Amino acid sequence: CLAANGDSEKAEISLLASLDRLDDESGRKIVYKKQTLTRLIEYYSQQGRKSDVEKYRVMLASLN
Repeated sequence: CLAANGDSEKAEISLLASLDRLDDESGRKIVYKKQTLTRLIEYYSQQGRKSDVEKYRVMLASLN
């Protein structure tokens, strides 16, 4: 939502902070972690940051 409103810096900070809080991979948090990783992949893809896209794709794949 922040990125859509043109505030990409805050969007990135918010997503990364969420990912840090969701570091526990058990229970319901895993669902939210997958959602956050997916959003980071989408965000970095839109920003043209291919190395970050790949980094978070690997992280997402490791959760499946």
